[in-house]
Amino acid sequence: MNYVLYNDLLKVSISDKGAEISEILLKNSPRGVTMVSGEGMYTHKNHNVLMTCVKNRQLPQLKHLVNSVDENAFVIVTDANEVRGKGFMKLEDEQPKDKAVLDEKE
Repeated sequence: MNYVLYNDLLKVSISDKGAEISEILLKNSPRGVTMVSGEGMYTHKNHNVLMTCVKNRQLPQLKHLVNSVDENAFVIVTDANEVRGKGFMKLEDEQPKDKAVLDEKE
């Protein structure tokens, strides 16, 4: 039996209190936060969509922080296949295994 341990997670929070949530996350977490605007298609109401990548061990604290600001926030957590950049694996140029794939036209 094979077990896969996912170390990196993508956490998406949807809330009307995006500024407050991002402020508390930035103060209490070593991770950055990206906020974009979204529209709920059922209500047609605008919401803040916050995205951050975290390590497994950081997730409980981040969920607690989000809940402390907005107990009605909608939170999605999913495994991140690959995360590169500050605080994660170095973003470096990878040589494609098959350069011809990049040259193909659709």
